[in-house]
Formats: sequence, C-alpha cells, structure tokens
Amino acid sequence: MCKNLNKGRTTLFCWVRDGKFPQPLRIGSKTLGWTEQQYSVWLASLEAANHE
Repeated sequence: MCKNLNKGRTTLFCWVRDGKFPQPLRIGSKTLGWTEQQYSVWLASLEAANHE
C-alpha cells in the first residue's frame, strides 16, 4: 500500500489514527494490512470529496 500511495508506513498509521485512512486488518500474528476493497472505497471517497 505504501508504494501505491508513495507514502511511508508512519504516514499511513498517522492517517489511521486521525481517521483519514481505514483501519488495517490483522493478516498474521505480526502483520497488518489493507484489502484492495478497503483501498478502493477510501480512494473513491477522496474522489467524491474532491468533486463537491
């Protein structure tokens, strides 16, 4: 996800904390991540907000 957005992990988790990005899902015992659907919904919401 970081590569898609050209942002670092710290930035993504700050966005999560601030409610600007979806909560990650636990993929493994020490791994967190986002589904493609979560990313798509988030991206669509940004696009909708930009058109208002």
